[in-house]
Amino acid sequence: MSRALSRAAAGGKKARKRPPRARQPTDRDLEDARRERQLWGAAEFGGAVGVEGATISKRLRAARISPASVNGHLKYHLKDLIDATYLRDAAGATDPDKLNSYQRKAFFDSELNRLALEQKAGRLVPVEDLERRVAEVFKDVARFRDTIGDRLERDGVLSGASLERFEAHFQAAMGELADVVSGKSEAAK
Repeated sequence: MSRALSRAAAGGKKARKRPPRARQPTDRDLEDARRERQLWGAAEFGGAVGVEGATISKRLRAARISPASVNGHLKYHLKDLIDATYLRDAAGATDPDKLNSYQRKAFFDSELNRLALEQKAGRLVPVEDLERRVAEVFKDVARFRDTIGDRLERDGVLSGASLERFEAHFQAAMGELADVVSGKSEAAK
């Protein structure tokens, strides 16, 4: 008979088992747990999002995403899985040319709805309003350019040779501004 049973039989007390002490998680345990939440298998991720694991694997190979090996299992970072599954390019945008017809239609419908909402919220400016405002700004700049020399001479700020030098520098600066606006300065670079 075991000691616990013999004591219980002798004293009438039941033998108690002590529960094992719980081990405190270390920093490494916590870091491993955090890393594990970010690493998923292709089939595991596919089950979570409703796509076949083989399809996920094929998309990962096409995107040339290399897996990490965790206990002999191939695991992928969650961000890589999402990017490969939903066909996002390197900039993070959806490429509608790579979507099937149903996904492409859904993508463009959602874009049209997004644009309608942004227009309704006043975050989009109609082209006509933008063109009108830009024309007003250029008209004000041209008026300033045409009158600055006369105003400086009339107010007695500049006279004679200094006014001519100012106008030469000002015209050169306006020419540079015109090149920047027209895009000619970018071609020179």
